[in-house]
Amino acid sequence: MSNPRNLLALRCYLGFTECNIDTFQNVAIQFLGTEDTHLPGRLALDSSSGAKGVAIGIYYGNSLVTINKNSAWIPLQVGDNTIPFSARIERTADDTLQSGDYTATAHFKLSYL
Repeated sequence: MSNPRNLLALRCYLGFTECNIDTFQNVAIQFLGTEDTHLPGRLALDSSSGAKGVAIGIYYGNSLVTINKNSAWIPLQVGDNTIPFSARIERTADDTLQSGDYTATAHFKLSYL
């Protein structure tokens, strides 16, 4: 069943090459940005955006990666690793939905264990 709040999704991948797991076997990823005030845990659109009433949820599998919090630990394998994420445009609790161009800015931080 699809989520009626989910309007559009984009797949993205983080790639790691030549991983040696002698020291670290897991990675957690934190996306840093402005959290939407109407839809907690999601990335807010930049203030210059014309679109209104949406935010961006970032997911690893079907689990939300809450903005400014670490993901669950993701095991690494020896060699190359690709970690898939999806960024989903989601309608906020605000009833105002306005079309237009939009941008959202997030940086990511990696933690190893």
